[in-house]
Amino acid sequence: MNLHDEIINIKCKPDKNATINYQLAYKIGHRDALRATAELALKADKEMDILRKGIAAIRALIDKSEGVYGIPLDYGRTASWEGFEKGGRYESWLIDFNKAEELINRLES
Repeated sequence: MNLHDEIINIKCKPDKNATINYQLAYKIGHRDALRATAELALKADKEMDILRKGIAAIRALIDKSEGVYGIPLDYGRTASWEGFEKGGRYESWLIDFNKAEELINRLES
């Protein structure tokens, strides 16, 4: 179930001791708030999907290639991807990618 569906399914619990007019107003407000919030969640889910695909594309590039050529600090040799990953010589260049990848993996587990 995605976030949109979870929000839409939040149950309305008006005060049973309140007047019928209050309960009705409470239910209408609850419904309107859920719809607005669920629409925001749907937008966020779509944006997260774009981020997931972007991160997966970079991971695929890293997994299917030997490294990066043209890094002046590596004296004309191909710099292996391990050097750009967490703990590597150039980790600062991809550390935000690694953090984003870890976050996506945590959110999906």
